[in-house]
Order: sequence, then C-alpha cells, then structure tokens
Amino acid sequence: MEGKMTDGLVYLHQFPRSTNGPNTSPFCLKLELFLRMSKIPHEVVSTCEVGPKGKLPYIQVDGEKVADSDFIVDFLTKKYGLTLDEKLDDLQLATGHALQQMLEENTYWTCTYHQAVERKFEGTAELYRPNPGMAMKLLVRFAFRNVNDNLRTQGMGRHSPAEVREIVAKDLRSVSAILGSKKYLFGDSSPTAVDAAVFGQLAIPYYHSPDSHHHELMHGELSNLGQYVQQMRAEFFPDWDELSLK
Repeated sequence: MEGKMTDGLVYLHQFPRSTNGPNTSPFCLKLELFLRMSKIPHEVVSTCEVGPKGKLPYIQVDGEKVADSDFIVDFLTKKYGLTLDEKLDDLQLATGHALQQMLEENTYWTCTYHQAVERKFEGTAELYRPNPGMAMKLLVRFAFRNVNDNLRTQGMGRHSPAEVREIVAKDLRSVSAILGSKKYLFGDSSPTAVDAAVFGQLAIPYYHSPDSHHHELMHGELSNLGQYVQQMRAEFFPDWDELSLK
C-alpha cells in the first residue's frame, strides 16, 4: 500500500466490492464484519494483489502484515484486548470452533463447487459489471486458475452434484440446529467471533447464488438461517447497499 499509514488504523486488504454486497469472498466479509463488531478503526483497501501466504484478505497495522482470517482474528483479539468470546464456556468454544471449521473447510468448497462445476462461473463477471477490466482480472487470476484442480485435490470435486447437495444439507442443518431461535449463535445478548465466520459463509450463497441449494434451504426448510443473515446484515451492515457496486 502506497502513502503514509495512520498509526493504530487497521488496513483491511480485500477483493473489490461487488454488485450484490460488500464482497464475494466469505473470508473478506468475515473480517470486515469482525472489525465492525469489535469497533476497531479500520480502512478497507480494495485490491487484487495478494499479500503474505499468497492470499486475500490480509491486514496491515502499525507496520505489521498479518494473513489468514483466523490468525488475523487471533492477532486483533490480543492486540486490542477484545472480549467478544469472554462469556463462552469451554463447550461453547469447542462447538464454535468445530462449527467454523466445518463451514470454512467443507461447506465453503460446496459453494465453490456450485460456482465452478454447476455454473461454470456463469455470471461471475456481472458481479463486477461497472468495471469490466477488473472483472476480467479477477476471473483470470482467481476464478478460473486451478479451481477444478483444487476441488479435486480437496475432495469435493470428486462428488456428483446430487452428493454435494446432500453435504450442503447436512452442514446447514447442523448450523440451523445450533442456532435455533436465538439471535446469535450463543445467545441473544451479543455476537461472538464465530458469528462473523458463520455470517461470511452463509451470506455469500444467500445473496450471490440464488440458484444454489444453500439458497434454497435458507429460504425454505432452514429459514432461521436466512433470518439470521438478514438481521446480522441489518445490524452491522446498514450501508450494505451503498457498499455494493452500482
């Protein structure tokens, strides 16, 4: 990042804005929500240039770069003495960790499968239609590059569409059962760090993939998940529409 940086200000480097919401990456959305939930002063830097570990998002603060959304959350929690998870007992912490790992290491790949295998990235460029040059850059660098190979290496790409739908249903039913009728995953009083991760993974298919099984479930059988996404957006992203590209 060029120019003078403000001490104490967190610079969140992430993919550019899209037409349907602040970001198309669940991990970028997770971090932006976490920063808002924690009320940490920050500035979003839209970029296609990856940072440490060859990934986005990453942060810069006080001359230090930190990559990987989980390590970033841990870093910020220690640096700013955050207490989002203080109220959780050991069982809730363990449940939150297991739930987050399921969504980020399994459900995430079902979303990627839907975009790459079932849709073949149809409509992806439309997410960045105000900037076609940026759209092509993103498509070439991140969408088409090795995605199918990555899906096969991870394992999700070896399944049929029907089998992936079963995986989606099992994962989302698990989240729905844990959430129940609560406002947040672990109560009604305040969100925890895992809420940021869960919102990121649910909001992307909810707003960006209307023809996905994820979307179908959240608008039907698992409507509590759809309500959760809507209320989290209303509470922490009241400027959602303004952040979306027009």
